[in-house]
Amino acid sequence: GLFTGVICCLIFVIDEGNVQCQEASIKVNYLNEFKLTEMFLKIEPKNTQLLLETTAKVVQEYVKIIPEEDKRIAENSPHMMQIIGKRLKLFWKQITKWKRTRVQLLNVLRNDSKAIFKVTNKTFRTIHNNFDGVIRYDIYFDRRYRENRPNFMNINENLLEAFNITKIYRSNIKRLCRTNSNVSGLKEARRIKQMLNQFYLKLKRLLKLLGWIVNNIQQLKIPRIDSSYNCNNQSKGVNLIRTDDGTNFLAVCDSEWLVVAQRFDGSVDFTRHFVEDQCSDGPHPVYSVAFGDPPSEYFIGIDNLVSAAAQDVYMLRIELTTWKNETRTADYLKFDITSLDYADWELWYRPSWYDLRLGEFQGTAGDSLSDIGDWLFNRFGWWSNWCPSNKANLFGRYNNGPICKKEMDCMSWREWPDQLLKGKGNEFYSFKAMRIMIRPLPIDLRPSDEPCVERKSGINDIQLPNGDSFKARCEENWLLVAHRFDGSVDFYRTWAEYKTGFGDPSGEYFIGLDNLGALISDEKMKRYVLKLEFTTWSGQTETAEYYIFQMPGYNDGDTSVTMEDFRGSGRDVMTAYQYYDYTNPIIYRLKKIFYYPFSTWDHENKIYDRNCSALRRGAWWYYQPHGTADDIYEEANVDYQNRDDCGVVNPFGQYVNGTKCDIKFGCMSWMGWPGELFSDAEREENEELNNAWYSFKEMKFLIRPREPEWSY
Repeated sequence: GLFTGVICCLIFVIDEGNVQCQEASIKVNYLNEFKLTEMFLKIEPKNTQLLLETTAKVVQEYVKIIPEEDKRIAENSPHMMQIIGKRLKLFWKQITKWKRTRVQLLNVLRNDSKAIFKVTNKTFRTIHNNFDGVIRYDIYFDRRYRENRPNFMNINENLLEAFNITKIYRSNIKRLCRTNSNVSGLKEARRIKQMLNQFYLKLKRLLKLLGWIVNNIQQLKIPRIDSSYNCNNQSKGVNLIRTDDGTNFLAVCDSEWLVVAQRFDGSVDFTRHFVEDQCSDGPHPVYSVAFGDPPSEYFIGIDNLVSAAAQDVYMLRIELTTWKNETRTADYLKFDITSLDYADWELWYRPSWYDLRLGEFQGTAGDSLSDIGDWLFNRFGWWSNWCPSNKANLFGRYNNGPICKKEMDCMSWREWPDQLLKGKGNEFYSFKAMRIMIRPLPIDLRPSDEPCVERKSGINDIQLPNGDSFKARCEENWLLVAHRFDGSVDFYRTWAEYKTGFGDPSGEYFIGLDNLGALISDEKMKRYVLKLEFTTWSGQTETAEYYIFQMPGYNDGDTSVTMEDFRGSGRDVMTAYQYYDYTNPIIYRLKKIFYYPFSTWDHENKIYDRNCSALRRGAWWYYQPHGTADDIYEEANVDYQNRDDCGVVNPFGQYVNGTKCDIKFGCMSWMGWPGELFSDAEREENEELNNAWYSFKEMKFLIRPREPEWSY
């Protein structure tokens, strides 16, 4: 997230072209190193510079409203981001030269190494083959066909590995040239030595530069706010938008409408690349990151749009203005956009797409977007369902006039109900202005059985799809499924109690698996977000949020859950995969955590003959996802043979009145906390002490609707 404390108001308005805050009283915290790393260094590398530029604009607005003592801390960040941006440009230039040198070195090794093999022993051949293998294959971090997309952190690791093995190989070549006259007299050896020196020096400079970039990004002072700020009925002009998942950007608000994109004079070039070409060198404009400057022409970027639209069930409006200044709208009451990741196991390639789904059209501008199937944001900069001819191209060329020479090449909308040009179809018309806007779907248009639909915080009657109801606490549009804060309710309970629920919403409680299953199963796939919120004894709070949370088989007696698409402020320690498919029901069902249903001490899903509920003294979907939990175990210095395969999360574990648990993972624990929970002094006194021993003060288990119901 980005500030903590009391916010009187954080609404920005236009005053002679400047963004201003009307009133604010703020206590400032800052993004920690973990969050900065996740935000800038674990994304597509060539998007980092663009993200730094947009973040700098946001920080400049924060500097205007934070207390004076914090201004001196934060105001240096935009300047530092500029310097980092310049170093990033230098990095891309240097890495281009280094890649060329690498290719030249590999060619020399291939052509000249045989001559050296003839006059050396097997030991050198082994050293040579190890070096050649690493340089030729392991550090080719920009290849397209791989499971994991590259980021600056693994690029840094790969370069460091290359540097270390190059250093060893270079020392061996030097030693051979000094001690073995047969080698020193070879022209092939001299060529390898010369080329190796060039490669080594360029790699050393490159690694030093990247180390500087990583270190300075991790030290940025970016204000942190722990509340959401979106458009409301009092919003007007440019606002600072902060979404639930911590994303920040500037955008125009028109009352409750968030203006996603606007065009009216052609001052901003909307010709952008769909995604970064990993084979090219240096950054170039992409649609995933924001561009333009509100209140002029701009687009908030698809990543920001995905974050904003994921906060609630939204509707979409397209507003179009002709050159005769006639304005009409196209509303879609069903709207959802999600990032769509999938793995092609034959190619080992993970592309990034953005899936748009629309339904229930209303309006006067005609329907150019509704169609059968899903729409994918394509390489030409607009959404397409792969039909031979598209009906909309709002990011097309701005024409400065109504007549477009090429069909659908301009800012076009085919289904305008009236003919706009004499003798030509509307596909040749170029509009004067357009706005794309979203807002939360009004309450009166939502399903009556949507939990917390009225956004009344407190205890509410929650309606189930089958007509039953139960009482639970709402926090605005979030349903509080379980709440623990004082240990007054024992959570080490039987299967029967967990099925029906226990406790009271006025205190600690759990709504029960039957009520939870009725909400998140019933073939209503992908409708909910899960948020686990953990608070320390010092009052700090971090979250684990999963934008796919489902129990697809509960109606058939299966309590296994799907938890995917992590976006929380902490670390992801629960999901088994980093890829997911929102739209394919078959693939989606395969992502269910098979064989790991909910467990209690008397109804145990035994993993490798272990009773996880008894080991953890609680109840949960105990499961150790490979990759995430493995890393945590390694950081906690837990040997492989000592891992119990029950995972590293235990929200329903034993409650203790203090920070220290008597056994690892045995209390209300969560290893996703982004940082150390015990002090340096405590860990020096006890070397085994780590976050697995920490017991949190408060835990909230919340869910909310993610998207409208869709028919498959």
